[in-house]
Amino acid sequence: MIWPLAALVLLAGAVGGVRRARPGPRRSNAIAGSIGAVATAPPNAQRFTHKTITVPTDLLEDVDQIVGGGNLSAFVSDALRQAVQSHHRREILAEYEAEHGLVPAEEVAALAQELASA
Repeated sequence: MIWPLAALVLLAGAVGGVRRARPGPRRSNAIAGSIGAVATAPPNAQRFTHKTITVPTDLLEDVDQIVGGGNLSAFVSDALRQAVQSHHRREILAEYEAEHGLVPAEEVAALAQELASA
């Protein structure tokens, strides 16, 4: 028997997808404010915040090879969204396993194979 939550967690990882970051409205320093929030975006628009990060040079060079002249912000947003989704799936699975016991590795492998062939 395949455990329903294990199936849900694996399925969410396999087909959950990642929303692409959409270009936000341009903002001037006067509009952006001290934390970089967009003050003039419509109520239903995705909001963006400007942050400065430090990454290893070799990692950024690898990303530049992948992205080329593309949108680095969209690439980083996708990677961060995947990491957050993965974190949430691990939390859900840990809660489930704490209550119901470990999901047998054979069942996880069988479901992963089933999802891969679907």
